[in-house]
Amino acid sequence: MFLLVSHRKEFVERWKKPLVSSGESLCRCSSLADAVKKMQSTRVRLVVFDVDAEPGFLPAANAAFTRMIKQCRVLLAGEDFSAETEMSALAAGAAGCCSPSLSNT
Repeated sequence: MFLLVSHRKEFVERWKKPLVSSGESLCRCSSLADAVKKMQSTRVRLVVFDVDAEPGFLPAANAAFTRMIKQCRVLLAGEDFSAETEMSALAAGAAGCCSPSLSNT
Protein backbone atom coordinates (compact mmCIF):
# COMPACT_ATOMS: atom_id res chain seq x y z
CA MET A 1 0.00 0.00 0.00
CA PHE A 2 1.05 3.57 -0.69
CA LEU A 3 0.15 6.34 1.71
CA LEU A 4 -0.35 10.01 0.83
CA VAL A 5 -0.04 12.34 3.81
CA SER A 6 -1.64 15.74 3.20
CA HIS A 7 -4.76 17.72 3.96
CA ARG A 8 -4.33 19.73 0.75
CA LYS A 9 -6.61 18.60 -2.09
CA GLU A 10 -4.31 19.86 -4.86
CA PHE A 11 -1.38 17.84 -3.49
CA VAL A 12 -3.46 14.68 -3.33
CA GLU A 13 -4.76 15.17 -6.87
CA ARG A 14 -1.22 15.72 -8.20
CA TRP A 15 0.15 12.52 -6.67
CA LYS A 16 -2.88 10.23 -6.84
CA LYS A 17 -2.75 9.24 -10.51
CA PRO A 18 0.95 8.29 -10.71
CA LEU A 19 0.73 6.29 -7.49
CA VAL A 20 -2.47 4.45 -8.41
CA SER A 21 -1.12 3.62 -11.87
CA SER A 22 1.57 1.51 -10.20
CA GLY A 23 -1.06 -1.04 -9.23
CA GLU A 24 -0.64 -0.51 -5.49
CA SER A 25 -3.59 0.43 -3.32
CA LEU A 26 -3.57 4.02 -2.09
CA CYS A 27 -4.69 5.50 1.20
CA ARG A 28 -4.81 9.17 2.20
CA CYS A 29 -4.13 10.53 5.67
CA SER A 30 -4.57 14.19 6.52
CA SER A 31 -1.75 14.40 9.08
CA LEU A 32 1.44 12.74 10.23
CA ALA A 33 -0.36 11.51 13.37
CA ASP A 34 -3.06 9.85 11.23
CA ALA A 35 -0.38 8.24 9.06
CA VAL A 36 1.41 6.78 12.07
CA LYS A 37 -1.89 5.29 13.30
CA LYS A 38 -2.63 3.83 9.87
CA MET A 39 0.82 2.25 9.70
CA GLN A 40 0.17 0.40 12.96
CA SER A 41 -2.54 -1.67 11.29
CA THR A 42 -1.45 -1.74 7.64
CA ARG A 43 1.72 -2.69 5.78
CA VAL A 44 2.77 0.45 3.94
CA ARG A 45 5.52 0.32 1.30
CA LEU A 46 5.79 4.02 0.49
CA VAL A 47 4.72 7.25 2.16
CA VAL A 48 4.56 10.48 0.16
CA PHE A 49 4.60 13.25 2.75
CA ASP A 50 3.45 16.81 1.97
CA VAL A 51 6.00 19.03 3.67
CA ASP A 52 4.09 22.20 2.74
CA ALA A 53 1.15 21.04 4.88
CA GLU A 54 3.35 21.14 8.00
CA PRO A 55 5.01 24.60 8.22
CA GLY A 56 8.32 24.59 10.07
CA PHE A 57 8.57 20.80 9.93
CA LEU A 58 12.06 19.40 10.54
CA PRO A 59 12.02 15.66 9.87
CA ALA A 60 15.06 14.66 11.94
CA ALA A 61 13.60 16.42 15.00
CA ASN A 62 10.21 14.69 14.73
CA ALA A 63 10.04 11.34 16.52
CA ALA A 64 6.93 10.14 14.67
CA PHE A 65 8.58 10.85 11.34
CA THR A 66 11.80 9.05 12.24
CA ARG A 67 9.79 6.00 13.38
CA MET A 68 7.91 6.05 10.07
CA ILE A 69 11.17 6.01 8.11
CA LYS A 70 12.23 2.83 9.89
CA GLN A 71 9.06 1.06 8.71
CA CYS A 72 8.95 1.97 5.01
CA ARG A 73 10.30 4.27 2.30
CA VAL A 74 9.37 7.93 2.73
CA LEU A 75 9.42 10.58 0.02
CA LEU A 76 9.15 14.24 1.02
CA ALA A 77 7.28 16.30 -1.54
CA GLY A 78 6.16 19.89 -1.75
CA GLU A 79 6.27 23.07 -3.74
CA ASP A 80 9.03 24.93 -1.97
CA PHE A 81 10.69 23.58 1.15
CA SER A 82 14.02 24.66 2.49
CA ALA A 83 17.36 22.98 1.99
CA GLU A 84 17.41 22.58 5.78
CA THR A 85 14.21 20.51 5.62
CA GLU A 86 15.59 18.46 2.74
CA MET A 87 18.89 17.75 4.52
CA SER A 88 17.05 16.96 7.76
CA ALA A 89 14.85 14.42 5.95
CA LEU A 90 17.77 12.76 4.21
CA ALA A 91 19.75 12.66 7.45
CA ALA A 92 16.79 11.00 9.16
CA GLY A 93 16.69 8.35 6.43
CA ALA A 94 14.11 9.56 3.90
CA ALA A 95 14.34 7.86 0.51
CA GLY A 96 14.27 11.21 -1.25
CA CYS A 97 12.79 14.65 -1.75
CA CYS A 98 10.75 15.99 -4.63
CA SER A 99 10.09 19.67 -5.30
CA PRO A 100 10.13 21.84 -8.42
CA SER A 101 12.57 24.19 -6.68
CA LEU A 102 15.06 21.38 -6.00
CA SER A 103 15.61 20.86 -9.72
CA ASN A 104 16.79 24.49 -10.03
CA THR A 105 19.65 24.12 -7.54
